[in-house]
Amino acid sequence: MPRTVETKRPRIRKQTGTLLAVIMLLALAGYALWSGKTTTGTTEPSDGESAIQHDFSAVWTWMEPELTGGSERGDWSFRFNGRWTMEQANEAAALLELTLEPSQDHAAGSGEAVYRGELELADYTLRMLLQIDSGTESADGGAGTSPSGDAVLLLQFPEGSLRSQIQEAVAKVEQAVRRANAQYEGSFAVRGEPKDKAATKRITRKAAAAVQEDYDDGHTASIAYASQKLKTSVMSGGKRINLQIAGVNGAPGTQPQIIVGVPLITGDYLEQD
Repeated sequence: MPRTVETKRPRIRKQTGTLLAVIMLLALAGYALWSGKTTTGTTEPSDGESAIQHDFSAVWTWMEPELTGGSERGDWSFRFNGRWTMEQANEAAALLELTLEPSQDHAAGSGEAVYRGELELADYTLRMLLQIDSGTESADGGAGTSPSGDAVLLLQFPEGSLRSQIQEAVAKVEQAVRRANAQYEGSFAVRGEPKDKAATKRITRKAAAAVQEDYDDGHTASIAYASQKLKTSVMSGGKRINLQIAGVNGAPGTQPQIIVGVPLITGDYLEQD
């Protein structure tokens, strides 16, 4: 949904609602499950364009003629996860104008602590979640003084976002994480209304993608592919995967949706009705 004029001012939410808390914790749990079952190819930038930025440009081009209204009408979201120290998370958050604050979303007596922050601008919404154990060692494996844990950054764009706006925001997030000396893995997804039922076939043809895995529960049909045209990837069951496309049947009276994720669709299903 397009933002109103009032939302154009930076706004840091110090308290988040119950729904957001659940979504963020599910996102972290989803990352733990994903990283535990797959081996992820590096997305850390070298000189110039990062793997995520390269893949975003490719998918934007592929989706432009396939979505009703073009790629700008899609809902784009990115996530960056890693194992960070509290110090790294705070440094990255400060560079991104986020304030991490303690949350009550953890079991009493578990020793785990949860911190979260949110920044909502006209161009995007950025959320960070850090779940740490005060007894952990530092992320580099040494006996550091800063506790470490699993971190997730979620970057979401409103419908109508320009390609340049998305590229600028993604580059800002990656730069902040690198400056904090934190390792990360990146993924993204776009959701929208396909022009017709043959959209998936045309997208996979452009990507020169080969089917690796498929899933269909009657509501959502999902296929995972391997494409040499994308740089980001994961290894799942001995297979290299870097593109996932899902078709979602809408409720009566609504249009079907297509979701495209690189290297996998992560997080997007959490916000479906």
